[in-house]
Amino acid sequence: MKKLFAILILFLFVALSNFSRAEVVVSPAELWITMNDNYINGSTSQKITVTNLFSHNVSVTAWMKHPDPSSDMRASRTTIENLSWITITPSKQIIPANGSADFYINLTVPKEKQNETFGKHWETWAALQINDASESGSAMINVGYLVRVYTDPPPSLEVESRNLLKEVLYYTLIGVLIALVGAIVFLLHKKKKKKRRR
Repeated sequence: MKKLFAILILFLFVALSNFSRAEVVVSPAELWITMNDNYINGSTSQKITVTNLFSHNVSVTAWMKHPDPSSDMRASRTTIENLSWITITPSKQIIPANGSADFYINLTVPKEKQNETFGKHWETWAALQINDASESGSAMINVGYLVRVYTDPPPSLEVESRNLLKEVLYYTLIGVLIALVGAIVFLLHKKKKKKRRR
């Protein structure tokens, strides 16, 4: 009898959990932050959207975490050297019934550490905890979601150097063109003055 009771409790817990999941939609399940040229400093423009299909408010608490267990990471991925470099904002939101909210991924790798992280392939997880936020507080909602976040810094220092060289060449060319135009205008103006004297 006790065994049957335990099975029924487990069944109810799983059923309630699945019901809650059906009423909250989190997308995407995974996202990519790819830096082909330069490091991103601040908002990556990547976001996670949580949609509340319940008829009452829910609260969502969000944070970043290392993959746990690490064996669940995708092949060729590693953990980020410092978890504080990647954040999710806001850390908490109340989502009204039939509403949705966005959570944004931010990246800030200190400049002195960037040279050490070229060519890395990081994986972090965005954790989202969803709870009841109705006035009565009677709804049984306690659901967690994980979104995989893949971050790829620029491939090498050479790319950064090439981009810097491109910028230098670009501004040098602009400077030369401005000087050339200035010289032509000056010579034309000088010729006009000579003609007037004659």
